[in-house]
Amino acid sequence: MALRSAVKSCCIGGRCRAYSQWLADCFAPECWSQIERVLLPRWRTVGRALSDLPVGRTSLMIAAAVPPPEHTAASWIPIAHPIHLVPDLYGGPVETFAALAASNDPGVVEMSALFTLTTARLRDLSHLHQTVFLAFRNRIAAVQNGQPLAGFEPKRFFKNIPLVDGDPSAGWFWRGTTLLGPDHWRAAFLRFIERLETAGLFTTDEADDGPNSRRQEALQRLIHAAWTITPADLRPPAPLRSAEVDEPARIDVWAASTLSAYAKANRTGEVPGFISSLRRQLDWSEADVLTSLAFLLRLAPELFAYFLLIWQIAKDRP
Repeated sequence: MALRSAVKSCCIGGRCRAYSQWLADCFAPECWSQIERVLLPRWRTVGRALSDLPVGRTSLMIAAAVPPPEHTAASWIPIAHPIHLVPDLYGGPVETFAALAASNDPGVVEMSALFTLTTARLRDLSHLHQTVFLAFRNRIAAVQNGQPLAGFEPKRFFKNIPLVDGDPSAGWFWRGTTLLGPDHWRAAFLRFIERLETAGLFTTDEADDGPNSRRQEALQRLIHAAWTITPADLRPPAPLRSAEVDEPARIDVWAASTLSAYAKANRTGEVPGFISSLRRQLDWSEADVLTSLAFLLRLAPELFAYFLLIWQIAKDRP
């Protein structure tokens, strides 16, 4: 039975990856209506079938990172994303993240740390930055009396991370450790900013009329709405983009709030409520919310992984 299930998962997973690779391509507008009519229904059917299998979520998370073909323009960001099929894709058991360590995509690999966070004592994980431990309510008792760490407070962590951010260039040199420190924080934002610049998004204060203009407008509305409905003490900070500016770019701040809130919703089983809140705030359909949210995940997978780790710790150590 287990072998049959594994073979079925492998077959459906292969079909899902193939459809995902096709949908990652950039099609001419006049071709998209045909693609939408023929290919999208097949992708949805296969993806939903895959999500019901034991390793389905893992396969879908890997499919979410399928890059566009090399012949596409650098500014192209794929539209289809597995959260259209499974909105709480990143809300499964930590075991579903373990196999992501074998991925070639850095953003996907970082998510695999959700599994290691729950399989060892946090104090034994030397690759966690010390700022993480400062966010526990019982940190003093844990040090003095050996109590298990408990009471992790993301709001305390968000307040502390800028205080230990002493090197604006640190993000360029981060190579996977230490996790959740200022180097990791800056590296995740750098990748996000690089993709924005490559795609020609939010490059000026004026509305962009490029190929991604409509997607940019919708994304800006979404992330501002998410920032608005997020409690002030749960809005993550963002680093300054350069020494010449006095405050973070508002797009960075809004995007961070959105990604953190979505990560929290996934790890706490609150995705339906999160989506509903955004729908009411924006007067959008669920599909519209998921489309812009998927766009953001394409632009900032590393930053999303960063927040997933934070909210996993908060879930495990309330």
